[in-house]
Amino acid sequence: FGVGKTTLAKAVYNKLVDQFEHRSFISNVRETSGQNDGLVSLQNKLIFDLSSGNKVPTENVVTANIAEIKNVVRERKVFVVLDDVDDPSQLNALCGDKEWFSEGSRIIITTRDRGALPEHYVNQLYEVQKLDSSRALQLFSYHALGRENPTDK
Repeated sequence: FGVGKTTLAKAVYNKLVDQFEHRSFISNVRETSGQNDGLVSLQNKLIFDLSSGNKVPTENVVTANIAEIKNVVRERKVFVVLDDVDDPSQLNALCGDKEWFSEGSRIIITTRDRGALPEHYVNQLYEVQKLDSSRALQLFSYHALGRENPTDK
């Protein structure tokens, strides 16, 4: 079972999204990148989102899209969430070099494997702790039922 990394990333994204004109939430990076042309489709979504829909990617080649991502993020304050990354090559294809990003940009990456995050990509690391069963039930009840505890029925 997961510990809520995606849920936490969505909550942070929703809280901060209004501060950024150029933003993108890319979910299921691990799963999508494993599909045929999956990495290209993730790149295309990122380019489209960060250009506010002004650029429709036409390239079907990972390396060409990396260059386009560099052009899109350069000189723009962007907010990007990459959810469920499991390989450093995915970061390379979607973020290139963190030096491309303007001051004030934010990139949040969720992963099950800390080894998927090369040190040169990480400024700050937050490890989500697993909830004990009573806190997990309370959180589930709050979101699913709108109350702190489920009924005994």
